Amino acid sequence: MLAQPIQADLVNKVAGSRVSVSPIVTVEPRRRKFHKPITLTIPVPKSQDPNSSLRLLCSITGEYNSFTFLT
Repeated sequence: MLAQPIQADLVNKVAGSRVSVSPIVTVEPRRRKFHKPITLTIPVPKSQDPNSSLRLLCSITGEYNSFTFLT
């Protein structure tokens, strides 16, 4: 597993102050199956807006053209 932190000032430049972003997490192996079920616990940033929603970007292939947002 690899976690890549994202700097808050970069997120604010790209998406504005309404967006909070957690670290990007990559789970290997991409091309082989896991032999047992796994559970991941990923910290999410606190939101200033009580009406905000949580979205998880998920790509099984590792390609950007085949990703899914899980809400």
